[in-house]
Order: sequence, then structure tokens, then C-alpha cells
Amino acid sequence: MAAVVVGVAVSAGAPAAAQTDAAPGNDGPTVVVTGRVTVAEGERTDAVIILDGPAEIAGRVEGPVIAANGDIRVTGTVDEDVVAFNGRAIIEDGARVGGGVTSSEEPRVARGATVEDDVERVRFTNFFNALGWVLWLVWWLAVTVSTLVLGLLLVSLFPRASEATVAAARTRPWPCIGWGLLLGIGLPILSIALFFTVLGIPLGLVGLATLVPLSAMGFVAGALVFGRLLVREPRSLVVAFLAGWGILRVVDLVPGLGNLASFAATVYGLGALAVAAWRARAARATPASPYAPPATTAPTNV
Repeated sequence: MAAVVVGVAVSAGAPAAAQTDAAPGNDGPTVVVTGRVTVAEGERTDAVIILDGPAEIAGRVEGPVIAANGDIRVTGTVDEDVVAFNGRAIIEDGARVGGGVTSSEEPRVARGATVEDDVERVRFTNFFNALGWVLWLVWWLAVTVSTLVLGLLLVSLFPRASEATVAAARTRPWPCIGWGLLLGIGLPILSIALFFTVLGIPLGLVGLATLVPLSAMGFVAGALVFGRLLVREPRSLVVAFLAGWGILRVVDLVPGLGNLASFAATVYGLGALAVAAWRARAARATPASPYAPPATTAPTNV
């Protein structure tokens, strides 16, 4: 893995090429996106990094040779490691490698070749699969903790708004679904479409930036609505939220089903929030009737 770190470090300031065949540069490492890298006999370069394609090293490479997807054949000299993530490393007779040789397919090292460090086969796909699961688990924990804190704060600090959201979800299901789809699907599509217009780019950026807080709010509201179906009054809103949130986060661990359940809860929660906000706005805008009968009071004895 040291070769990977070295490769990333040298590629940060390296000129990249994307042609079919790339010749080594004398003023820095050779970095190719796709094609073939050939270091001919008598040529020299600092390092060779290729994302998609083979590498032929007949000259001298003073750093590592790293191929993400392709074979590496060395007939010359490589001062550091040779790493083929998805391919085979082939070290021919008379070649010299100052580091180790690692590839996903069984490396081939001729008897007359010199390799200073280990020669090994590493199934990098297993490593990246494991890394993907770890990153997914970290993401799941981050979403779980953040939605828990957000939900508890909203339910505790704004109980009337929370009750209004639950009431809107119960009494107006179809408007909730419609508004939820409009906000959860229509807003991202509109934001991306705005990027195709010069004047709309700032609005598109604003729209995309609001997706994360909107999604979090929608999921929290959806969890509260779902929890209220399970935990009826007079039990507290906090208990209802915890019930809905806990079930949704556990279901989210199931591939496919978890994504569908979280999406449905987020969409419906966004719609419930929108309908509740519209109701609150309409109630504030409605003036009191001038013909309302005056309040009566019980007579008092003097």
C-alpha cells in the first residue's frame, strides 16, 4: 500500500496525458488516463501511473510503476514498487525492481530478474469491497446519529409544529404524497436543469445545497408520522418518533428494501411538512369574523 500512497502523491502535481501512446517526460512523472505507456530503452522518467492500459518499461523509472487496469511488463529498471491493481506484473530476464512486485493476477518473475522486495499476488477487489462496506457503515452511522439528534430537537422544541405535521399526514395523504414527490424528485431535476442556463447556475447550486437539509427534515418528519401510527396518544411525541426512527434505521440495513423505505419516509415527510406549513399560513391569513357572537360570562352575585 506504500506504493499507492507514493503514486497518489506524485500524481497530484503531475501532468496528465490521455492519448493512445504516451512517452515519458523528463521533467516529472508520467501520468496517463487511458492508453499505453512505453518507456523505451535509454529513456528515463520519475514515475509511471496509468489508470487504464498497459505499461512497457524498457528504460529506467526512478519511482514506482502503478497501473490501475492493465498489465505491467518490465525489461529495464524500476527503482521502486511495481503495482498492477487489475492485471499482471511481468518482470523479464535481466530486469531489476528496487521495491516489491504486486498484482491482482499471479506475478511472473523470470529467473534472471532481480526484485529487492516481496513478490506477491493481492486480490485488490476484495480489499476495495471491504473498504466499500466500511465506508457504507460509517455513512449509515453518521445518518443515524444526525437524524436522531435532529428529530429529538425538533420534537422537543417545536411540539405544536410536530403535531401539525402528524395531523396533516393523517388527514391529507394525497396532497402529502404530491408535495413530497415535487420536493423530493422535482427539486433535484429542476436544480440540475438550471445548470444548462448561465443565469440559472446560482439557483441550481442553491437548489442542490438545500437537498441535504430537506432530506434530513423529511426523513425525521416521516419517522415521526410512522411512529405515531404505532404509538398513539396520549404517549409522547418523543416516544413516537423514537419508535418510527428506530424501525426505519434498522430496515435501512437491508439492501434495496432499506433504501426504498427511507425514500418513502422522506418523501411523505416532506409532503407532510409542506401541507402543515400551508395550513399554518392559511390560518394566520384568515381574519376573525366580525359577526362572531360575543363571549358570555356567568352572572355574579353582588
